[in-house]
Amino acid sequence: MNLELNTAYPAWLIFACIGLGILYAWILYFYNQKNRDSIGVRVVYVLAFFRFVLAGLLAFLLLEPVVRHYNYVKQKPIMVMLIDDSESMGLMRDTMQEVVARLSAFEESLNNDYQIDFVHFDKSVSYDNSKITKLTGEETNIGKALREVKSQYFNQNFGGVVLVTDGIYNAGVSPISISESYNVPIYTVGIGDTTKYADLRIQNIASNSMAYLGSSFKCLLELKADKLREKNATVQILVNGKEVQRKEIYVSSNQFFKEIDFELKATKIGINRIDVKLTVFDQEKNSKNNSAAFYIDVIDGKRKVEIWSASPHPDLGMIKSSITSNINYEVQLKMNQFVVDRQLDLVILHDWFAGQSQLDLFEELKTIGVPVLCVVGDHFNPRYFNEGSQNIKFNSLGKVSNATLPVLNQEFGYFDVKESAELIDQFPPLSSPYGNWEGFSSNDIFMYQKIGNIETKEPLWIMHNENGYRFGLISGTGIWQWKLADYRQNKSQDLTKLLFNQGLQYLAVKENKKLLKVQPIKSEFATKEPIVLKGELYNQGLEFVKGNEINVLLKDDQQKEYRYTMNQKNVTYNLTLNNLKEGAYSYTASTELGSQKLSDYGSFVVLDLQKELMNQTANFNMLQKIANKTKGQFYESSTLDSLKYDLLANKVGKTQILDQHKYSDLIRFKFLFWLIFIFLSAEWFVRKWSGGY
Repeated sequence: MNLELNTAYPAWLIFACIGLGILYAWILYFYNQKNRDSIGVRVVYVLAFFRFVLAGLLAFLLLEPVVRHYNYVKQKPIMVMLIDDSESMGLMRDTMQEVVARLSAFEESLNNDYQIDFVHFDKSVSYDNSKITKLTGEETNIGKALREVKSQYFNQNFGGVVLVTDGIYNAGVSPISISESYNVPIYTVGIGDTTKYADLRIQNIASNSMAYLGSSFKCLLELKADKLREKNATVQILVNGKEVQRKEIYVSSNQFFKEIDFELKATKIGINRIDVKLTVFDQEKNSKNNSAAFYIDVIDGKRKVEIWSASPHPDLGMIKSSITSNINYEVQLKMNQFVVDRQLDLVILHDWFAGQSQLDLFEELKTIGVPVLCVVGDHFNPRYFNEGSQNIKFNSLGKVSNATLPVLNQEFGYFDVKESAELIDQFPPLSSPYGNWEGFSSNDIFMYQKIGNIETKEPLWIMHNENGYRFGLISGTGIWQWKLADYRQNKSQDLTKLLFNQGLQYLAVKENKKLLKVQPIKSEFATKEPIVLKGELYNQGLEFVKGNEINVLLKDDQQKEYRYTMNQKNVTYNLTLNNLKEGAYSYTASTELGSQKLSDYGSFVVLDLQKELMNQTANFNMLQKIANKTKGQFYESSTLDSLKYDLLANKVGKTQILDQHKYSDLIRFKFLFWLIFIFLSAEWFVRKWSGGY
């Protein structure tokens, strides 16, 4: 450990401090001849020394001196062992445990040249450096793992990645596209069987989550078949356990793909279960992917939405197409022909609040209780907005606009799109007004603004409730670019549709005037994820009530009952349910407030997605592409020893000398206090002992 003394002021001032100490001591003990003669010359010199040290030291402390502690350490290149811990890898548990054990054994051989870190991933990433594999993850998100590792080791001596996986991913973006941003090699180790076995499977089912009573809704079924040429298969469609349709298909090739449209009638209000079942052939090794289920919520009545804008803009077409993709909405686009209608469920105001007339229309919508989503554009005038909004205000800092990137607020609880956070992070920026928003809570923020690489606390998208009136705000235009980015990333516009449909669903829902409100954080859950219900309880004065007991009666689709009690957390009541089986669930929440009995009810769905079991054929081709793009190398488990020799022979990165340092204020050192105390005490004692004043 090395030490270095620095000050906040020029170094020559240290000499001024020394001079000040000398001057002070001279005036006190040498300037007055009488004092010098009365106590003796030797004692005078001793006392003058004490005063010189004290005065000089105190003056030096005014220069704000700091001590720099520094040390130089060697940082070897970091090689990250990135291990796939998903459930599909559990099918090769013995092989995976053997591979991880061999990589652990490599650590000793590579220790002189590399720092080895073990990182595990499934749908999330764990940096606990464990050499134990769990192999229980419900999803595989290789792209997210590669992106997070790159970010985690940013500004470190990052040497490369050894990626151990079967190459099957069922969440997130393509790992190949993420690997293109790497400037260090990725060595891929392929685990699993690339052999295609006879298999008929449901690849995907596309359907709306809601339908209206009496309407027909379409579903798209994607089927794949391997090595089942010239086979006849049957597709069964069941609604609430009753067969409603049956289709025959002919598998014409060994690599067969077919899309099947089927149309169903919404005949029963509430949550309806729809099962799709395929023929199971004797040759199939995996029959779990021959069936799948989804749920549709049948409701009564469509919601009317209008988009108001004073001028054309590319955003308008994007917003309209995103909404019209959902049959639950009737959408109209209006330009300069605005009529306030009580029958409207939602109005989207694009580039609004330019003048008094627009403010008047907004206040009229508020008066009759029509929710609004406001998209802030170039004609936005904060004066009129601030007059119309009860709580939310905008403090403009000029007419300059910012290019603001979206960052999902992980604490946002009105609806859940957290699984899409990494995709949202890649959306292009919006053109946002330069200034500060105020008058909302952090819970209202759906997305934050990111300017360059800096994540701010300024909102980009707000979902707000002003005394029962629901109001949304997007602080920027250019959202049409999100649709294009969505298509580039995912070859679809499902994400942009999801964002707007979830947002509109929250805003367009009629306000629950009940004093007790209990609802799930989303309408669909996976079997292994926690189901969370949030509750709010108010008195007649609409003040939040704490400490009440809220009971929940839960029923599954077999009418089996479960009883729970909600726990209070801050300003909400919460109930977390685990390990619920697949099915549709309804609940009734109840409590007593004084002599008043209150209740609320709702429903949700639990799906057994089994993503990890749908496809069990390893994708080594993708792993080879990742290795080639990053100048790495692909290995199979049988050739794993070659990885060790290649890393030793072709050393990746160089050992760096790092300066590790920290700063400490000198005035915080306790020994200085004792030094000053000792010198003062010594001077006082010597002066009194010698008979001086």
